[in-house]
Amino acid sequence: MNNFEKIHNIDTSFLQEKVKKFSKEKWNEFDYRQKTFDVHKNTRTIPLIFNKDLNNLNTPNEYDDFVDFSSELLNLYNIFLNHYKKGSILRALLVKLNAKSEISKHIDNGIGLEKSKRHHIPIITNSKVLFTVDNETIHMKQGEIWHIDNSNKYHSVLNNSKKDRVHLIVDWLINE
Repeated sequence: MNNFEKIHNIDTSFLQEKVKKFSKEKWNEFDYRQKTFDVHKNTRTIPLIFNKDLNNLNTPNEYDDFVDFSSELLNLYNIFLNHYKKGSILRALLVKLNAKSEISKHIDNGIGLEKSKRHHIPIITNSKVLFTVDNETIHMKQGEIWHIDNSNKYHSVLNNSKKDRVHLIVDWLINE
């Protein structure tokens, strides 16, 4: 089916330490995705690089926490550049999925999502977190970098554990 492609592994222990320091208030500060897309109501987001207009392929905004994660994003930039040979980071967000919750089945929309390659990097996870695209389901282990082919495909996430799950989601735009 090829909805998932593992492209690399990284050490996420440093990222994990940074993420664990975020307060509940910090996680609740940016609520655009939760208020705009009902499917994300069980998530919390900390944007690093983000543009609310998902049809915009221009340079996105860098948010306050970008600086704290710039070295990790530079490392990812180099991994993606090596893998895809050209491109740039269009979006980078830390997304927490609450314990015992889910992101229900949905299809993402917007030119920015259709033209970019979405990657998930689990920072905090466990074996009870499952990601499904179409009829293919996997568990992503901490530190793995996964390209998710969810373009025009239904996908969902189930966190059936008692702990929150945190992924770094990075969209890579391959420049024409």
